[in-house]
Amino acid sequence: MELWPDDMLRLFKGHTKLSYSQRFRAVIFLYGNGMSPDRIYTLLRNRLRDQSAQCHVHNILISCQKSDMQHKLFYFDIGAQDTLTLHGKEYGTASGSRIYTRKVNSWNSYTNVCATYSNRYPSLDDQHRYMRSESIDAFSFFNLV
Repeated sequence: MELWPDDMLRLFKGHTKLSYSQRFRAVIFLYGNGMSPDRIYTLLRNRLRDQSAQCHVHNILISCQKSDMQHKLFYFDIGAQDTLTLHGKEYGTASGSRIYTRKVNSWNSYTNVCATYSNRYPSLDDQHRYMRSESIDAFSFFNLV
């Protein structure tokens, strides 16, 4: 939980019933970070005030699983330390430390693709050129898009 954003920590450490917006943010955060719908419901059920709140959580979970909604719903991914859509794409404009986070995540993805498809990793010189560049996307930097 040390990687969780402060607002999520406060939400889960509280003991009050969850409001409409808190339910929405909590469900998408947990689902996006890999928790199953059953576990999400079990975790939240004591924090739901009534049947309508339970239905709301159920409907959010259904929306999370629909592919046409996954590009519209976003959450903070604790592994990537960035805001992503449920499709796994970065959400929003990168600024401040998020630029560096996105560069590192893009570099990791790029090196995995190189290793998988060409059985080689990029050189340290490639990494230095990319990290010193203005580009946030390693694939476009190396013209692989």
